[in-house]
Amino acid sequence: MKKPELLLPAGNTETLIAAVEGGADAVYLGLKEFNARGRATNFSIFQLRNAVDYAHKHNVKVYLTLNTVIKNDELSKLIDTIYQVNQVGVDAVIIQDLGVAYIIKNFFKNLSLHASTQAAVHNSLGVNFFAEKGFERVILARELTFDELNKIAQLSRIPIEIFVHGALCYSLSGMCLFSSFLGGQSANRGLCRQPCRRLYQTKEKTGYFFNLKDNSQIENIPKLKKLNIASLKVEGRLKSAEYIYKVAKAYRMVLDDESAIKEAKELIAQDFGREKTAYFLGGKIKNAISKNPYTGIYLGTIKKIKNNIIFFNSTKELKEGYRIRILDSEGRDSEAIKLKDIAYNKQTALYSLKIDNPAHIGEKIFLIGKNDVRFTNKLPKIEGKIKFKFSKKGKIYRKIEEDFKKIKNKKKNLFIRIDNPAWIRKLDFKKFEYLILKTRKTVENSPQKFDLDSKIIVQNKSRIIIQLPKFISEGSIQYYKKSVKEQINKGFRNFMISHISQKDFFVGFAKINLFASEDIYLFNDAAIKFIREEGIKNYIYPFENEYVNLIHGKDRFGIVPLFFVPALFNSRMPVNQIKNDFSDGKGEYKKFIINGITTIVPQTPTALFQFKRKLTDFNNFLIDLSFLSPSKGTLKKLMEKYNSGEAYQPSKTFNFKKGLG
Repeated sequence: MKKPELLLPAGNTETLIAAVEGGADAVYLGLKEFNARGRATNFSIFQLRNAVDYAHKHNVKVYLTLNTVIKNDELSKLIDTIYQVNQVGVDAVIIQDLGVAYIIKNFFKNLSLHASTQAAVHNSLGVNFFAEKGFERVILARELTFDELNKIAQLSRIPIEIFVHGALCYSLSGMCLFSSFLGGQSANRGLCRQPCRRLYQTKEKTGYFFNLKDNSQIENIPKLKKLNIASLKVEGRLKSAEYIYKVAKAYRMVLDDESAIKEAKELIAQDFGREKTAYFLGGKIKNAISKNPYTGIYLGTIKKIKNNIIFFNSTKELKEGYRIRILDSEGRDSEAIKLKDIAYNKQTALYSLKIDNPAHIGEKIFLIGKNDVRFTNKLPKIEGKIKFKFSKKGKIYRKIEEDFKKIKNKKKNLFIRIDNPAWIRKLDFKKFEYLILKTRKTVENSPQKFDLDSKIIVQNKSRIIIQLPKFISEGSIQYYKKSVKEQINKGFRNFMISHISQKDFFVGFAKINLFASEDIYLFNDAAIKFIREEGIKNYIYPFENEYVNLIHGKDRFGIVPLFFVPALFNSRMPVNQIKNDFSDGKGEYKKFIINGITTIVPQTPTALFQFKRKLTDFNNFLIDLSFLSPSKGTLKKLMEKYNSGEAYQPSKTFNFKKGLG
């Protein structure tokens, strides 16, 4: 069996060279825009051309990340960017946004596509959907068990890629809204502020409840080599060249010689990352949460500050050239500090160091690098012009917008969504057009199981939409296939899918109306064009969307969410320290466990009724009652605010008014 590719990150030129010299078969990197690591240095288009030339001369492939969701007013710049990328010879483009897929597959057909882990592919259904759409690789979710990975690898019709080392997000990639909810800096746009690394409080305790250890599969490489996996990927485009080189070297050792695991582990111990876990692939997740959210080796706390000189006690040996980082009381990283003019008192184990940036007594200090390996940050320049503007944008826009011009304004439709059967008896079906039922995989007679044979549901069958969950494990695919078939046989014809690949559940059935949930990210008209060509009847716009982006698009047919409680984290990882309610000191949150997924939601809902008057071109609206206790009073108040266009209190407006980063 062919040895899997070793794929390393490159956040800048220095780390690119470190990856190549460390033994990478391929690297992935991003441009200044449109990539999921906006805080990395990244590459200009000319630097990218130089990087591709350098890598190819060393028989190393280059994959470019264009893996954020795109706003409508960014489509023009995106098209020019793709046009430029098409001139420099990258080996593939890694994407999340279906709009990017639509543009590349229709207008830049020679570019190879890889589906990003942000595309939330977690089963063979997802892999093979992207295979059908012409993708050449899928990067799987990190939360798969070994048995699930093995099954997916056997069933996959295209190469698959997995993460083997580096930071882990608490939430499933592509399903996290927490950073966006806290301040408009979306993980889906490369701006995550890592809310999973923050302190939270319950009535009983304070802790880093969502802080995962770093992924490390070095011991599982011999097992993984036996599976049909194309690429083993290391996370870390924000990491130093020292880190990249040592991790690359460690995994190269074991891929080439399985007896080198012990030596490789010693090398990885110097990566200055967090504690390590093999996570779901290792079969043990009990201790995957760490009390320490910081990277690096803890040295001590600042004891005194005088004239910009900090004093701290530590028994660790420090030398000039080493790098440290000071973390403030809220756990935010400062810039790395290179040690110089450092003094040490052996008797008191007291270090003193002059710094330029402000610091405070009690702040923690971490060793983050020794600089014992160094690399140049310059590459040979490639001469020649790059054309910057794509001259045929009009053709792309006309193709994207052709459907929207055909759609006639229709009557206003109100969609209600519920996740609890107790809501059914509180609804007045005369006051809305469609009812969405969020179904779950449940045991028989479960109180959360909707009775699809009940009189009220049967009477309103044509107005019922049955929604599938956003995460369907490999082992649950057959359950949902059977469930869908049973529901169709009962006469249900309206279904809402929560991952684009779920449309394959309905192949072979006639007269089915498919809707897309907000989990299928439709931030731009090109993405909407993609799913319309897939036969999707209608779709909910993303919960983290903004008003400006919504009206900049030509589409007016989608469903605008006017009331909802957003799922901020969606994770396979349980959090046993939290029973239900908790806080970050500014907001209050709740924990739910649904279909084995830990979901975190805010106590305060999002309500946008006051913007309804500005949305006169839109005809479809959503009131989502998920995560709320069934109450006739609550429903009455919501309907009053919907009809009057007045603000509902207490509530938030999420990003709709303030904008999305």
